Amino acid sequence: RLLGRAGVGSRSRARACECAYSERAMSLKLPPNPLDKDPGENVAPIVVKSIQHLSTNFTYVKRWSDKQEESLKLAHEHQKALEQRLESTDASLRQTQARLEDVAAHVQAVAEDRRSDLESITSCLDHLLRSTRSFVARVADAFDRDAATFADTPEEEAPPEFVSGAVDDAPPPAG
Repeated sequence: RLLGRAGVGSRSRARACECAYSERAMSLKLPPNPLDKDPGENVAPIVVKSIQHLSTNFTYVKRWSDKQEESLKLAHEHQKALEQRLESTDASLRQTQARLEDVAAHVQAVAEDRRSDLESITSCLDHLLRSTRSFVARVADAFDRDAATFADTPEEEAPPEFVSGAVDDAPPPAG
């Protein structure tokens, strides 16, 4: 319609100026003109200029599209690399967590063993302390002294027979 108003009278001429768009080439292609006619015959110069500008613009759009596709491809490859790194990190994290749980269980078992050992040592020391108190009380009874006084007496005030080494330093009994 527009071509008809611009001075092109017949439908065949309008078809000759129609643009064919090729998705694969991303360029504007003009259909071939019949051999008997001049390419610019009966076509307004503004239409020819517009078609030339469209062709140039499609070339630029194609270049931009190619760059965008390349950027998208690089972004996709980068995304895949990041996903692989994330998967390996996730697997490493799972392994670390499992190892941490094993270590925590081992530490708990060691703590239980230590607690059991501490209870045994405490029980043994308590038994030894009671035995020592009993022994001191019997020794005090043997020398007619109060066990509490005997335990509180400093070494300087203790009778010579209770001071360490005093018995060994004394001369042997005559006899």
